[in-house]
Amino acid sequence: MCGFAVVQLAGDNGIPALLAKRKQLRELEEQNRVLELGNQELRKANEGLKSNPDVQKRAVRESLGFLSDGEEVFHTDGDSGKPVATPEDGAAR
Repeated sequence: MCGFAVVQLAGDNGIPALLAKRKQLRELEEQNRVLELGNQELRKANEGLKSNPDVQKRAVRESLGFLSDGEEVFHTDGDSGKPVATPEDGAAR
């Protein structure tokens, strides 16, 4: 009987498996926490897009590559090369 208990505790479903599952649970809880923080940030940004016209304008300009009056863009070697259009001509540079 004692030998059976030792085999069961040390086997595939024994204590090592329990410890591995606990470790996996901690890792998944941490991933869940990080995802929840990201979700909170996205909710906050979404609320800004819904209610703040300035945030809406900036998001549209950034996604389309347009500039506001008085804005200038300086490209460096690290830039992605994304075309940028000016409000005056609407064409990409």
